[in-house]
Amino acid sequence: MFPGRTKADREKVHRRFSLDLTNRCTVEYNFAIKEAAGELDRLVNRLSYVADCIIDCYTEHFGDTCRAYSYICKGTKTDFWGREFLPEHARCLYMTEDGEKSVRNCMNIRFGRKNLEKTRFGTSTQKCEVTNRGNNMSNPTDITFQRNFPARIHSTAHRINHRPGESAVLKCEALGVPLSPNSRPIHQLKREDEIYEYHQSRKKILLLNMLELFRNLKDLNFTMRNL
Repeated sequence: MFPGRTKADREKVHRRFSLDLTNRCTVEYNFAIKEAAGELDRLVNRLSYVADCIIDCYTEHFGDTCRAYSYICKGTKTDFWGREFLPEHARCLYMTEDGEKSVRNCMNIRFGRKNLEKTRFGTSTQKCEVTNRGNNMSNPTDITFQRNFPARIHSTAHRINHRPGESAVLKCEALGVPLSPNSRPIHQLKREDEIYEYHQSRKKILLLNMLELFRNLKDLNFTMRNL
């Protein structure tokens, strides 16, 4: 299924295909989660068609299926899934029945009904850890907040979901004291959100660079062993 002159070349394309498929499934899954809004049957039905169009897309039989069911690929020359992880000579895969079955089994890890029952609300271990860290910051263990503990928990969740600056603006509006659109506090809160987003994106970029370096070292080590 994977082109290549040597076994090392084919395995390299295989690894890149796994990254591209994971990225594609994640993006489609995130859009479907927002559309379904927790409705399990609707989510399962939608993603079953998405799995079909992903298979067609990698075999370059896309068109009607992508236009009808994909969230991010419309099967046209100007609007399609680029498959950036794959080299140009390997962007059209010739799948056998066994290969297609293996790809579907991989997609069922994300799109299967049993797994969607657990993940249909978009929760994850990372989100839980972020929430716990936020709660620990606003409610340290050495202090007991008997009177306003629930309010502090709710305020922390609101800040995590809406970013610090936007959360403060929304809280002021809910209390009946909205901030003026062009006031100094608004500009300061927007600046805080920009700094917050910068640090969040910087962490993601550093993590991606580390993963790419690790993959390159792994490929180099594999190539050296086969010389």
